[in-house]
Amino acid sequence: EGSLATDTLRFTRGATRQQMVDKLLADQKKLVDDVWQRRAPDLPLANVEEFVTLASIVEKETGKGDERSRVAAVFLNRLA
Repeated sequence: EGSLATDTLRFTRGATRQQMVDKLLADQKKLVDDVWQRRAPDLPLANVEEFVTLASIVEKETGKGDERSRVAAVFLNRLA
């Protein structure tokens, strides 16, 4: 869960399956690393894996972008 980027992607014709997977993995790593570096210092998350797990749980709880921060806050308060 959370290891491949989900977005509209463009690949050149003839790209191999491995090239596509590698691109998805690299894009996700870049996104996660960027967000992880900008996180609040007091978050009760020990590592990127916990962060991705929480993000996955929040996404499953609500698909609405404007609700994600509130849902995440509930989980983070329970973890603190």
